[in-house]
Amino acid sequence: MKFKLILIIISCIFSLKAMGQVATYDATTFAAVKSGNAFLASTKALAEKSFSSLTDLKKSGLDLLQITKQYQDALSAVNSFVRNSDQAKDIFAAQKQIIAMYTNNTYKYDRYFNDKYREMVHSAMKNGLNKSVKVMSKTNVILSENFVKMNDNERFQQLDQISKEMMKISYGMRSFIDVFSRYAEARRQNPNFEEINLNQ
Repeated sequence: MKFKLILIIISCIFSLKAMGQVATYDATTFAAVKSGNAFLASTKALAEKSFSSLTDLKKSGLDLLQITKQYQDALSAVNSFVRNSDQAKDIFAAQKQIIAMYTNNTYKYDRYFNDKYREMVHSAMKNGLNKSVKVMSKTNVILSENFVKMNDNERFQQLDQISKEMMKISYGMRSFIDVFSRYAEARRQNPNFEEINLNQ
């Protein structure tokens, strides 16, 4: 029974390939998928990790930026659309900005915040980074061609939407950083400065 099931699965795979629905899974594509999985796992780990200092966090951020570049390079080797698409470039540029914002700002102003504000800032920044992981996971499927083939027009439409989602996440994080950094500066100048609602 198990042997028959395996034969059926293999038959389905070859049938889909014959119809052009499944991409050839060559060594270059495998390397890109592997790199993409490493990128996603490393980004999730960054959001969940506790850091002893801002310096420690920044080092982890720099390591992740290098992994992100390796992922982009690996995808470019698979698909010329990555090399030539402004949308793909914008997506990776936004992801790098998000990583930089997270690593440079999450703990930067801790000394000016009480526990409630500190937790609020950490949570909001972590939320932005985690959102970017979910969006980037779509990019991994679309650009690596590891499951279903798409033509360039279909990829363009998908990547255009993803690019807009990434820009929205990046803008939200920048806006939040602007608010809490101004509050931190006010607290630096006057420790009795009244609290504000960072969620506004």
